Amino acid sequence: SATASVAPRPPIGVLLINVGTPDSPDASAVRRYLRQFLSDPRVIDLAAPLRWMLLNLVILPRRPAQSAEAYRKVWGPKGSPLLVNSQDFAGDLADELGADYLVTLGMRYGNPSLESAYKRLVEAGVEHIVLFPLYPQRAASSTGTSLEAIYQLASKEWRPPALHVVESFYNDEGFLNAAAAQARPVLDEETPDHVLFSFHGLPERHIHKSDPAGNFCLEASDCCAAI
Repeated sequence: SATASVAPRPPIGVLLINVGTPDSPDASAVRRYLRQFLSDPRVIDLAAPLRWMLLNLVILPRRPAQSAEAYRKVWGPKGSPLLVNSQDFAGDLADELGADYLVTLGMRYGNPSLESAYKRLVEAGVEHIVLFPLYPQRAASSTGTSLEAIYQLASKEWRPPALHVVESFYNDEGFLNAAAAQARPVLDEETPDHVLFSFHGLPERHIHKSDPAGNFCLEASDCCAAI
């Protein structure tokens, strides 16, 4: 009796998402990057005319040269540290997961773009994509805008792939241990009396908008002490 053949199962896609970086540490590339980044209404959540004026009349005339100088101080032989490290992570993860997975890297702003990374998965026949925003804490201006961009791309597909989002991992034991291991050699060498971690802040209006019920965020002096 004949046996029906079964088509090979397509790999599971893993789309790693990071914020992005200029293509080079010169003012023109930084200006292009900042224009895309700061035109995002989830980053600068002002009315479009006000955002345009702030960006084109205040930020872009002087910030690109200043930022390019800072980028040159950290730029390595292979390029931007954020891009190089993200690519290394993607390669290591692909090796760890094996042939049943297809790992791609996409930047919300700059290159490689989210669109190119997503397209690579779709063209490979992937039917299930794990979206992995590489931001430990979730915020509308990082995770939110990245997911919005992917959802827009998926909405154009005749048969959109199933999407699974990896949630925030700021309190994951593996992440904390890895961060401690990275810091330990420097701490052992420098033997500081105290270590202060400083994080990028968010406007209070972002915080209020992230709590639509209005029952928690900034409603008490100690609200940030609880998840």
